[in-house]
Amino acid sequence: MKPVSAAKSYDGIPLRQAALVAGFAYLLNPVSYAEFSIYPKLVAANNAAQTVQNISAHLSLFAAAILCYIISFIGDVILAWALYVLLAPVNRALSLLASWCQLV
Repeated sequence: MKPVSAAKSYDGIPLRQAALVAGFAYLLNPVSYAEFSIYPKLVAANNAAQTVQNISAHLSLFAAAILCYIISFIGDVILAWALYVLLAPVNRALSLLASWCQLV
């Protein structure tokens, strides 16, 4: 006799695939690169004039930081979807709450 297992898919999407998408979305989040590598080179604490000079001198770094944040936003949306699909078979309401918390 086989034990009863959890659902293998939700709305046609395999749970394993949703788990892989969620894991890769966490791993490929570029915000840490922007926060710890780019941000300190551009922003001078308590000195707005120096910050403006740094940004105008390093426009490519500023653009890279913006790109990292846009990619992070897209990754967060994908992660919220993956968490919803992954957790919906257990409790749909809590899964929706977790997804909304991820988006916020």
